[in-house]
Amino acid sequence: MKVIETEWNGYKFRSRLEARWAVFFDNVGIEYRYEPEGFDIDGIWYLPDFYLPKHSCWVEIKPGDPSQEEMVKAAALGYSQGPAYIFHGEVWLNGYDTLQFTNDPVESPIDERLKTIILETVEKWGQEFIEMEVMPDHVHLLVGCDPQFGIHRLVKYIKGASSRSLRQEFPQLKRRLPSLWTNSYFVASVGGVTLETLKRYVEGQKDR
Repeated sequence: MKVIETEWNGYKFRSRLEARWAVFFDNVGIEYRYEPEGFDIDGIWYLPDFYLPKHSCWVEIKPGDPSQEEMVKAAALGYSQGPAYIFHGEVWLNGYDTLQFTNDPVESPIDERLKTIILETVEKWGQEFIEMEVMPDHVHLLVGCDPQFGIHRLVKYIKGASSRSLRQEFPQLKRRLPSLWTNSYFVASVGGVTLETLKRYVEGQKDR
């Protein structure tokens, strides 16, 4: 697929996807800088796509599942320069977070069944389930994942198993949603933050 350069807000973006993320950041009031600085990561030049100054973090945009090499580079950047995230897939102006739903909120008993499916899927593939909270239109999931297994593979399996099971068990989802999940998800490593702090964050999301 040919990458098409796109101008927006005074920047010339290397791709339309990066420009769409910039439009999204502008619409939700997130200040950003595009490719402000590059870094030598173990002898390889790395130019992150965005820096979000108010959040003190770096953001890399990928059209598809990030490769193991890309995830390792982002982790290395995060270790040396502060938190680094990979945003995967298309962006829509109706919100973003880990494991997005397309439209309607998740309600009991669907959300309870979703929790069970996610837990079973994580354990089935030998990864560590730590904490989870189902939100109205997305899921916060805290897991321990073997880098050799790959977080992208775990997300794929969770989406596949939950979409198949929920649409079979709750036929109304077939009528209301063209697909259960979008193609996007958000992943972040959590080094430097205690596990208890992260668990409290996930547990407290529904109270916000």
